Amino acid sequence: MSLHRRTVLGTVVLLLLTGCGSRSDEPATTASATTRQPAAGPDGAATTTGRTAGGDATERTDERGTSSDRRSGTLTVVNDAATDRYVTVAVDDGDDTLLVESRTVRQGTAVELDGRIPTGDYRVVVETASGIRDQFDWTVTPSLSTLRVRVNTGVGFSRPALCDPDCALAVRGTSSGYPDGGFDPRGRRAGSELRVYNPGDREERVRIRVADGTVLDYRYRVPPSVLLTVPVPQRSGETAVRIDVAAGRVRAFDWAMEADPVRYVLLDG
Repeated sequence: MSLHRRTVLGTVVLLLLTGCGSRSDEPATTASATTRQPAAGPDGAATTTGRTAGGDATERTDERGTSSDRRSGTLTVVNDAATDRYVTVAVDDGDDTLLVESRTVRQGTAVELDGRIPTGDYRVVVETASGIRDQFDWTVTPSLSTLRVRVNTGVGFSRPALCDPDCALAVRGTSSGYPDGGFDPRGRRAGSELRVYNPGDREERVRIRVADGTVLDYRYRVPPSVLLTVPVPQRSGETAVRIDVAAGRVRAFDWAMEADPVRYVLLDG
């Protein structure tokens, strides 16, 4: 990072720390008795090889609907810490700073920053008043236009994508039992969510099968740092799920959707 870039961010942090900052009342995720948020990994992705873990069913991120202009990128900061956090986010395009915003994010809430970023490649730098600092190389595309920054004892980054079950990341597939026009946001049509996170630095190709493929049999490409969310029509009892990853890796488990409506799968090595 250039000396000019460090000077800009340091100056902004010192100046803005003297003010109150902005607050948001938007609720973030909270764990329930039947769905626990994994302790580590961006956006709650499980970190144990071959395991999945449940998360909060109320949090859904559709990257296709987070910006009025799909050609521009948006950033959301989520505070997973037990205390309020004052966070500064800067977006660099080479030696130029396109965006610098500072917000007070209350514990357990999330805020979407005001700036919009055109499609392209950027460096995102995040710093908190407590001294936590991290950075991320962000590629903004029409199909992956959102970046979520989660702050706790460290900083996690993820690019959310919703496929229901078709989307720009889908290669091909078949599905059954999906409602026309998508799942009803008012809850009249119950849907569970399967969330697949790629923490690596290369794209992964996966095949997701639910109920031996009778409910869902789809192939997706999952770029680095992408959290792929696939809604699934909720079923009673336990439903078999199999995710085949390149190089013969397999994640297989039985999913009790009613008790555990959100399941995370980590595509680690």
